[in-house]
Amino acid sequence: GEVFNNKTKVKKKINMSPFAEIRQYGQLLPDGTVADTNYIWLAPFYIENMAQGNLRAMDHSFHLKLKKSIAKTIYPLVETGWYASGGTRWSKRYSSLCHELLLSEYSSLSRIQQQFGPSLEELKEHNFLDHYTIEKAKSSNDFILSFYPGSYYQAVQDHLGERRQKAKQIAEATTQTKFTDAQTFLLERILEICGDKHSERYYRKLIIEEPDHLIEMALSETKDLKLRGQIKTTPGQAFVGILKDIKDKRAH
Repeated sequence: GEVFNNKTKVKKKINMSPFAEIRQYGQLLPDGTVADTNYIWLAPFYIENMAQGNLRAMDHSFHLKLKKSIAKTIYPLVETGWYASGGTRWSKRYSSLCHELLLSEYSSLSRIQQQFGPSLEELKEHNFLDHYTIEKAKSSNDFILSFYPGSYYQAVQDHLGERRQKAKQIAEATTQTKFTDAQTFLLERILEICGDKHSERYYRKLIIEEPDHLIEMALSETKDLKLRGQIKTTPGQAFVGILKDIKDKRAH
């Protein structure tokens, strides 16, 4: 695939996985225990993108509202197309669409409309689509489906844009904030115990936003689990999970 570097504005073709490590049921985990389910560890570049807010929003409630099977499977694909086109019309050959969605392919416009029409109309009803067209291709016997974004899609993009801006502001503030000696020492201890230097920016953000004593409690518990070999994921993931559990318990 391709990775877009937001700093250099350059696309680079790569051959890599979003997962740094995978363990399937029955295989040995890094701590020597046997996996009781499937485990995955996200790659550093993937975690960094999440921290920076480079995400595609997925509205689970919207997915559940859809009743037509084609509507459920086609809308993420169309959403990706709009992302590539800058939020304007996106077109796709009918044959390619059928191939990607594992659908039967028809040669008449009436059958194609019968096949896609109900699902696309459902997406219109929920304002995901403003409108769509199905036209005969000029250079072949294929057809072209064109999709135009509706108000729901625009609202999701606006919300995601706000999240990205907030993530950028946090990242800039985290980078620019000068740590006290105590905060620097705490960061060094987190990196020593968790062992994932690539997550330093995220840990800096935690130190700024969370009370020191809660971080110390989570870090102490993480260190203890690590020494006893009872961490099934990674120390960093365990630390973040423990910190969240401590906060949740205190909130209730």
